[in-house]
Amino acid sequence: MSLFPDLLKIKIVDVNNSPVPSIAVIIRLFANHKNDYYLIPSISNGEGIIEVEREWMNKQINDTRNFFIMDYASTLEDCQSKIEIKVMDKNEVDNAIEGRKLYKDFMNIPEKEIEDLSKSINYRYFPVAKLVELQVQKIKEIELSIKEIK
Repeated sequence: MSLFPDLLKIKIVDVNNSPVPSIAVIIRLFANHKNDYYLIPSISNGEGIIEVEREWMNKQINDTRNFFIMDYASTLEDCQSKIEIKVMDKNEVDNAIEGRKLYKDFMNIPEKEIEDLSKSINYRYFPVAKLVELQVQKIKEIELSIKEIK
């Protein structure tokens, strides 16, 4: 997936187009060999922005491949040119926190990453997903509009 930009911005907005901070997303990379990758970047900042660096993606993929050698084979360049970005629901956030606690020492997961994920406010919003073809254009920013649960 050489089409993945050096820096991708994911912007989370509400139905009024206002930025939503403290939202966690999961990025699905479609692997050509073995299993797809599901990566969780930092939560959205005060402007509703999540920045995903290509270098970070490569590191996450390499760490996952090295730790789960029987389950993963593709590199970032070997993944398809599409990605799915999904706002996680409450259960997915809880499971991600528990998983990070479990693998923290083995995969060198910083405590701050777990703390930040714990601060997410995803439980207040409906989950939404967006499939993006990176080859269509040189995408640098993807916007996800979320609706509050009432």
